[in-house]
Amino acid sequence: MQKNRLHGLFISTGLVWATLSCGQSPIQNWEGNWQGTMRIGMAGKAEERAIEVPVEMQIAKTDTPGVWLWLTKYKGSMPVEKKYYLKAKDESKGAYETDEGNGIVLPMTLIGKSIYSRFEVMNNLLSTCYTLDGDTLYFEVISGSTKPGSTSGKGNEESPEVLAFPIQQVQRSVLTRLR
Repeated sequence: MQKNRLHGLFISTGLVWATLSCGQSPIQNWEGNWQGTMRIGMAGKAEERAIEVPVEMQIAKTDTPGVWLWLTKYKGSMPVEKKYYLKAKDESKGAYETDEGNGIVLPMTLIGKSIYSRFEVMNNLLSTCYTLDGDTLYFEVISGSTKPGSTSGKGNEESPEVLAFPIQQVQRSVLTRLR
């Protein structure tokens, strides 16, 4: 079993090395113009009461190597434009960061076909995930309070204390690459 794990590790390490040594970033596959809808669901609200917002997104390489424009436009009744930059920190480890241009920089991790981030702002814990599946880009934000909603377990080795954090909102976007 250990031999198979090592074999898999060497294959995946080799694939990462081959991709990087050819001068290509995995993020190049994400480049393009995207369009779709974001649905915002709230805890305790029926699915049919979810809010829908049209979304446009542009992911484009910049003149700076390892930096991509990450522009998102929310086209609802109160339009919002977010102009961020995704920056490669150590692509061999899947390490990136999103620079919001206002002093906020969020670490991002590429694992497989998804880029993840988790952070706390104003007493809210947010987990984000972008997933690329061909010409479809999924984006999800899960948020809730940083205060535990419940605690369980006995606080020992057999039954450690577990803090549970309630989810209050989920935003899901499904975007299609424009050709």
